[in-house]
Amino acid sequence: MQQVAHDPGARPPIRITLDGADLRTRNMELASLIDWLREDPQIGPHALISVIGARSLPRGTMGNLAVIQLVVDTAFQTAGLVVAVMAWRSTLRARSALTVEQDGQEPQAVPPAETGKD
Repeated sequence: MQQVAHDPGARPPIRITLDGADLRTRNMELASLIDWLREDPQIGPHALISVIGARSLPRGTMGNLAVIQLVVDTAFQTAGLVVAVMAWRSTLRARSALTVEQDGQEPQAVPPAETGKD
């Protein structure tokens, strides 16, 4: 696992939440997104990526939540994360709702890519 030097005075961790319609889809998308981010040259070397929470909601309710946390170094560029997540979403028919959040900021929804394939 990579070591990321994290300055306590630097930005707080970034959280990406996936809320899948079913557990299987959510788990597939979770693994795919983590691999995508770790392999991205703008993200992987500058972030320690981990799953900090995953749970299924009771049967009969919608949602299977998973939260990915990125602890980033001072060289990390948030814009690169946005580009990487949008690129990842364009590679598959992602069905999970996805939000990106950093402490002190309003969570931002990342819409599914428009593929024209329905």
